[in-house]
Amino acid sequence: MTSNRNALVFWIALAGVLGLFGGYAIARLFFLNGPFSNFVRQIEYKLQLSGRSPSIATDVIATQHRVNDSKIDRKLDSAFLPFRIRSVSASGAPGFPLEGGAVTMVGQHLLVVDRLGNFFQCTEECAEITKAPLPPIPNNILEYVSFPHSLLDERHFRTHSARYSSSLHMLAVSYELFDSSLASARLAVSIIDLDSTTLQTSGSWTTVFLADPEPNDSNDQAGGGLAWRDDGKLFLAIGDFTMEATKAPQDLNSSFGKVFEIDVRSRSHRLLSSGLRNPEGLAWTKAFGLVSIEHGPQGGDRLDQIVEGANYGWPRVSLGTDYHRYTFGDRNDGGRIDGYVPPIYAWVPSIAPSAVIELRNFDERWDGDLLVASLKAQRLFRLRLNDSRVIYSEPIFLGKRIRDLAVMRPGVLALWTDDGQIVLMSIDREKLETDRREPSSLPVVVADACLYCHHFGPTNDSDFAPSFTGLLGRPVASDRFLYSAGLRKVGGVWTADALRRFLSDPAGFANGTSMPQLRLVPQSIDEIVAEFERLRGEANANVTP
Repeated sequence: MTSNRNALVFWIALAGVLGLFGGYAIARLFFLNGPFSNFVRQIEYKLQLSGRSPSIATDVIATQHRVNDSKIDRKLDSAFLPFRIRSVSASGAPGFPLEGGAVTMVGQHLLVVDRLGNFFQCTEECAEITKAPLPPIPNNILEYVSFPHSLLDERHFRTHSARYSSSLHMLAVSYELFDSSLASARLAVSIIDLDSTTLQTSGSWTTVFLADPEPNDSNDQAGGGLAWRDDGKLFLAIGDFTMEATKAPQDLNSSFGKVFEIDVRSRSHRLLSSGLRNPEGLAWTKAFGLVSIEHGPQGGDRLDQIVEGANYGWPRVSLGTDYHRYTFGDRNDGGRIDGYVPPIYAWVPSIAPSAVIELRNFDERWDGDLLVASLKAQRLFRLRLNDSRVIYSEPIFLGKRIRDLAVMRPGVLALWTDDGQIVLMSIDREKLETDRREPSSLPVVVADACLYCHHFGPTNDSDFAPSFTGLLGRPVASDRFLYSAGLRKVGGVWTADALRRFLSDPAGFANGTSMPQLRLVPQSIDEIVAEFERLRGEANANVTP
């Protein structure tokens, strides 16, 4: 009788245990991505189900760092300024976590904060990047990585923006913070007093803003742009965290898809505007006051003037379309945004803008312009303003995903890229003084016949023809210019004979080429070919064996 009772108790206990774990599995399956997700996650966090030990969490964090020792040292032309470009990698550090992070100038120091909240610096000529004496951002990253099912990669748990106020001697950073009381990540803004000469901090980090808990710990479309006003007020832009289906950017009780003004002393804030999607950059400008740049969906990236009480329409309207479609939502009006505040400027197709600054004391040719960094387009866009409107946008191709930018000193830009490097763009003053884009020794026939369209140096989007640099010996149609089908079919390399035949009869050499008939006399063609042979000889002579 006793043995039967014991067996019954055993089977009841076993059924209870199986029921507990079965119920847990069902709850995770049906509720983890639903309205009860935070509840399920908090239970897991309290019980540390499926979590990581501190040692394993530390190892996960360590695997995020990458070392990029590649070097860039080249020239680049823009419409009004020539540049020298070089890259700087981390020195004395384990590299950087790829993507995310930000840069800001603190006195003469370029301050870098990586995706996970660690600080680095370089000064003067920026020969190397070294650790900065700042405490890491208080993002509770070890707790986050220990949390069950947390993701730590390029798209989750990152630092968004860092901006220094020279009037307050204060650094502000926006980032993901793990809130253990809610078992959820939240976008936070923290400040710390910072001496611009020594980079020594006074006191500790103080959190002055916390957004609503993030859905499923997703950092997609987080925004996070920061900007200081001269009077010490701080402004923050928050994205919609992919919550367009819930219309959160239109809900004034939600912090998503909004711009806020923060009083850092009282730690209070107030809502400025709504209806934004993914505003990664903010800046104060003379022309427009506060401006925001943000990602649209497929098309419709925007530059907006942020006005108190304004509604910019997301997710009800967009200048773009839903991904992989020709329409947006249930609208079929070709990107009309009637009834909402229009942008100052927009990009179609998307460029994925990441940061914006107004240029001051940089160079008289660019001062007063806006400079927009981009990720997908891998370009800078220089926006020329006139009477409070954008009159043109110049694309400047870098070939890297540019996450953030700052004016390091007059004539020098510092770009923070997603591959963990600082790229320095310095005005080539020597070349600028010559006021000649091409080598000064070129004969008149080359300048007159060729340089109306062509150029030397890298080819940018604004160029109407490919570069002449290294022409002879180069494969035909191999520059990054968008060549005609006729030239792409030719194959082979440019030889003196091929160049002579092309100049004599472009259409005969490559049927369908966009090269016009120059009607050059044979002597002029011989002079042009001889000049390119001379340039090839000089280039070969300068190659170190």
